[in-house]
Amino acid sequence: MWKKSLLPCLLFCLLFLNTFLSIAQDQRLADSLALIYTENQLIGLDRLKLLKKLAFNETNNQDLRLKYCEELIQLSIAQKNDEYLYKGYYQLGNSYTYVGDSQKAIKAFFQSAAIAVKNGDLRLEGTAYMAIANVYSNLSNFENASLYYNKSIKILRIENDSILLASVLLNAGDAYFKNKKYSAALNNFEESGRIFKAINYSVGIAYNKGNIGMVYAEIGNDQLAESNINEAISTLEETKDYSPINWQEKKILMKPNLLFLKAINTTSLSFCNSLDADLNANPLFPITSSRVNSVISQKAGFTSSIFSFLSVIIMPSKEPSIRS
Repeated sequence: MWKKSLLPCLLFCLLFLNTFLSIAQDQRLADSLALIYTENQLIGLDRLKLLKKLAFNETNNQDLRLKYCEELIQLSIAQKNDEYLYKGYYQLGNSYTYVGDSQKAIKAFFQSAAIAVKNGDLRLEGTAYMAIANVYSNLSNFENASLYYNKSIKILRIENDSILLASVLLNAGDAYFKNKKYSAALNNFEESGRIFKAINYSVGIAYNKGNIGMVYAEIGNDQLAESNINEAISTLEETKDYSPINWQEKKILMKPNLLFLKAINTTSLSFCNSLDADLNANPLFPITSSRVNSVISQKAGFTSSIFSFLSVIIMPSKEPSIRS
């Protein structure tokens, strides 16, 4: 039998929550671009492009990141450039998500959505609604999360962006899973899996298999749980997907075998202690589930995520300070 208390760690290993998997934040790039920023030589569109890259890649200094976002927004307004105004508000939402200010994050994402609606850009509108839904899911506000996931899915079916649609379906599936709506979760995971399979996207297929395995584990079908998770492990190993923790830990965490339960507990504690140290490195920011999500997400190169359950594992003695 599966050990229920381990499911959050197991699901963490398999969540596929990145809309743009090929793009990872790079602090080194931000540091080099900061030198160009300091020179203050770029103007016009070149300045907007620089600020957008800085707002995305800066991870060490959140005050600086917010400054880049605000400047990007103000310059975009001055230059009447809606493309970069959207990006400014979207990155502002990501930044507020990172520091745990969910309400400001939601407001920024709504502002980006409004710009997309104004310009009739369905793909960007759907992306903004997904980001809004992700924040609500982090807050365990499943009613609003479901509302905006469904809006995003409806729009993206029209837009026909396969990877983005599959990603939203997967995120929505996770929200259903956390809300114990296992049938709905399974439907979403299976549909997103079919999309990834149709475009031969191996990592997406693997993460779907893992999540499907976790649903079966939760409802007590250990045989299907084990077969799906083993298939996910095999594919991830072939594609050398080692994020967000090292592969040996991931393999131990996911292996559905009673012989590994003791090792799982030890490894989970080790990893969570390491992550806890990262979170406490900057005492200026509160440790909220949203910030936990963002730290894990950025370590893995993700632009958005919904790992709210990890706060319980990392901070067993602390009450999560989540704004409702």
